[in-house]
Amino acid sequence: MELIRKYTSYTKRIRFSVSGLYRNELLAKRLEKNLSLKSRILSVTANPMTGNIIITFDESLKVEDIKKEIYKIKFNIRNTKDNFPIKQQAQYPWHIMTKKQIEKALNTDIDYGLSTVEAKKRLSTYGLNQLINGNKPSFFKMMLNQVNNYLFKILLFAGGISFLIGDVADSIVIISIVILESSLGVLQEYNAEKSLESLHKLTSPRSSVLRDGKISLLSSSELVPGDVVIVKPGDIVPADARIVESKNLETDESCLTGESHPSSKHDLVILKDDIPLAERKNMAYLGTSITKGYGKLIVVSTGMSTEIGKIAKMLNEERNTSTPLNKSLEILGKNITIAIIAISFSIFLSGIIRGKSFSQMLGIGISLAIGAIPEGLSTIVTIALAYGVQRMAKRNAIVRKLNSVETLGVANVICTDKTGTLTKNEMTVKEIRTLDKVWTISGIGYTPIGSFYSDNVKINPKDDKDLYSILQYSAMCCNSKLIKKGNDWAVSGDPTEGAIIVAASKAGIESKEYERIDEIPFDSSSKFMTVVIDAVSCKLAISKGAPDVILNKCSYFLRAGKAIKLGKINKNKLIKHNDEMSNKALRVLAVSYKILNDEGNNVDSDFIFAGLIGMEDPPKDEVKNTIEECLKNGINVVMITGDQKNTAMSIGERIGLLKDKKAISGQELDKMNDNELINLIDDVNIFYRTSPHHKLKIVRALRKKGYIVAMTGDGINDAPAVKEANIGIAMGKGGTDVTRNASDITLADDNFTTIVMAIKEGRGINENIKKFLRYVLSGNVGEIIALAMASMTGMDMPLTSSQILSINLVTEGIPALALGVEPSALKLKKNENTQLLDNKLYNYILKRGSLIGFTTLFAFKYGETFRNPVIAKTMAYSNLVMAQMFNVFDARRAEMPTPISQNKLLLPSVTISIATLLATIYINPIANIFGNAKLNLMDWFIVLVSSGLISRI
Repeated sequence: MELIRKYTSYTKRIRFSVSGLYRNELLAKRLEKNLSLKSRILSVTANPMTGNIIITFDESLKVEDIKKEIYKIKFNIRNTKDNFPIKQQAQYPWHIMTKKQIEKALNTDIDYGLSTVEAKKRLSTYGLNQLINGNKPSFFKMMLNQVNNYLFKILLFAGGISFLIGDVADSIVIISIVILESSLGVLQEYNAEKSLESLHKLTSPRSSVLRDGKISLLSSSELVPGDVVIVKPGDIVPADARIVESKNLETDESCLTGESHPSSKHDLVILKDDIPLAERKNMAYLGTSITKGYGKLIVVSTGMSTEIGKIAKMLNEERNTSTPLNKSLEILGKNITIAIIAISFSIFLSGIIRGKSFSQMLGIGISLAIGAIPEGLSTIVTIALAYGVQRMAKRNAIVRKLNSVETLGVANVICTDKTGTLTKNEMTVKEIRTLDKVWTISGIGYTPIGSFYSDNVKINPKDDKDLYSILQYSAMCCNSKLIKKGNDWAVSGDPTEGAIIVAASKAGIESKEYERIDEIPFDSSSKFMTVVIDAVSCKLAISKGAPDVILNKCSYFLRAGKAIKLGKINKNKLIKHNDEMSNKALRVLAVSYKILNDEGNNVDSDFIFAGLIGMEDPPKDEVKNTIEECLKNGINVVMITGDQKNTAMSIGERIGLLKDKKAISGQELDKMNDNELINLIDDVNIFYRTSPHHKLKIVRALRKKGYIVAMTGDGINDAPAVKEANIGIAMGKGGTDVTRNASDITLADDNFTTIVMAIKEGRGINENIKKFLRYVLSGNVGEIIALAMASMTGMDMPLTSSQILSINLVTEGIPALALGVEPSALKLKKNENTQLLDNKLYNYILKRGSLIGFTTLFAFKYGETFRNPVIAKTMAYSNLVMAQMFNVFDARRAEMPTPISQNKLLLPSVTISIATLLATIYINPIANIFGNAKLNLMDWFIVLVSSGLISRI
């Protein structure tokens, strides 16, 4: 179809009939606005009612050139690099586009907005401005997932067999365990999926939208690309948008970028394409909040196409894989299943071949199968994890998923944010400079306790006029307040001003309420703040802000309490001082003042330069030692931050990172493919200027390299990486609900040291599970060997079915539980082997199990030779139980020798088990049930020597 169907020419005036203009108000607006910008076009009138456009133009302009311009305007979106189609909500570099290009690309108008008709069309095309949850599994499916592992299958098998042989009570207990533990798992899985629901809370319910040239209050869910939105302080940004008008606009983007300070915004074009979100000052993003100023925005992305939408997609897609504990127990379950079936069937078949009765051998085989299955394993593991969770909660680590505790025990990489985790997230003044002097200040955070030093000599700040003046003037130019909450100090207002007030308090300068005559608030474009104060004896103008801006306002500088002419040389020296402080990762502000007289109140020039104030967010006191402890014990620490390079490197060096390693930026990460990053990852432990997808990329690279990764996070941007990591750790104080719900553990105190404490606890639980496995499985192997050897050699069975079940009850009960809940070690120790089932454990089980089995046969043979068959079986039964009572102490010491007093449950549990054993022998009704007979002292002497000495060789 031709663009121009016909035209009639007049002198300097022409009328075109434009295809697509009829009933298209947006195209009419575009034609009028863009053609009128051409130098030789005098006026343009586009009529959507007729489809015609009338143009008045200079006669030097050719008609063909006008036709070409109209063609460009209508089709430029598809045919030039300056414009981008919106058929799909693709992510384009909106920040590098001009306002006109955005209007063209989105078929909208800054002053008119979209028409209601057009907005409805786009809503049907792009859908509601909402975040979409992934498909949730049904309750039945979640239950199936929980029981779909070998350990639960073994439990179900044992329960079924118990029911078949008439042991209904045992069967009910086992089935109840399965139902209870699977229900707990379903509940944890349900809670873990709350992260996406938290994201919905970030969507502003209603927004001020420009439609049909009028501002209307509409549901944010109805916004579409091209809508024009007005925002003011307190508003939540309803979609990703390009800022086209702004006045002193600031947004809180901490939930998305991780930066704690409000971000100053503008509506200018940013020429750099590949810059992080935090540096796109002309963009506003869904879920962030307006803290200051006014803004007009053009919506560029809605719903799942927004930056938060991308995170929601990641949360839908990413799922933690099976934990090391799950994998180890799965392997153990398979091995036990195969071994039990094979051995039980062999014993059953061997007995039948040797002429034993079918019913007797069937009972023996089934009882052996039940006895050999460590059905208490799942329960003990759960109790051990739950007990560890309680201990961790007392130390500010709140665990959401039980298995994550054990996973922490095998973690060998911690990926952590900087702000608030490694640092205090409290700006602190560390250095003050004038032209000739440098002062340093001790103390950390908002606590107003610290000292002042000059050339490493402690001084009284009141004795130095210049220092005292800098602190006093800067504090007078602040709006924030220092507040004491219990034993803690906090700042109400801007953190930078809070740091200044704290420094002044350290010098004994009390906060006084001076009458403010005037104030010029801080502005992102002017980069300074000025107040005019009635200081009783005079009117005083004080200005603080960016050093280069303040220096340009100054004609003098302060020296020994006097104003000295500044001059170019001195000005350059101060600029150099500023650069030196910035290179130390300090945030630098300059302070100046001016005494105003009655003749003039000029607050733009002739100020007296007071000094430079350098502040930082300092590392927490204990972080350096904690990181050193981690590195010594095989845990690598990786810092991932959105901060600038200087800040990241400075903090990294001070906390002990960067030893033989390097730092790389988010932009460098973007240029690497996955394999390149995997090859490089071992040499890097600081990543700076990162975005959400960088964190996810880093975690994936580490996991592909074989590491067990713990990832900390607080903002929404951290949630996908937190969920992707083997163990996700969220911040409790400064974190978001999204990240907390996606995590496995939440730190109530946002402290890196708490992570290491949790790792200690995890390693302790790992050790306890190994102790339990060593103890229980070696006893089970002993049972199997005793019965197998008797069957193969033609001996009578040394144990009855009821005795096998009794051994299972007595030995796998309280003593095993006591091992599972033993407190962890106080110090972090190197995890030499992260596998739950290693060769050391297998060797112990086989050796100890063999000795228990052979000594059981020895006790049985002694009783059979010198006593009678019933006494022989009772001695074999007693030998197995007592061998396990000695074994419980040996199994505990084998993993990590610690004083017995550390485990207060062990001795009582052994005492109860021995008492139960004696009850089954000497209380007649009970003894009859198990087929036991009373043993004399000689019998016990043989049993104790056999179980306490020979079985422990």
